[in-house]
Amino acid sequence: MLRPVNADEQRVILMFDRAYGELIYRLRLRSPRGVIYLRFRPHTPEEPASILLNLLQTEGL
Repeated sequence: MLRPVNADEQRVILMFDRAYGELIYRLRLRSPRGVIYLRFRPHTPEEPASILLNLLQTEGL
């Protein structure tokens, strides 16, 4: 379920659902600071975090 984003939160949301932007628009919810759309189905709940941490540690990216 989507919840309104507080302007002070400055959150980046990780999504596996490409319809998220449409939901924000249709429900007229405030947009988050950022959205990262992951286009794969993780094998474990920890897998996306591991991949993102590796990317953040990649020099020059």
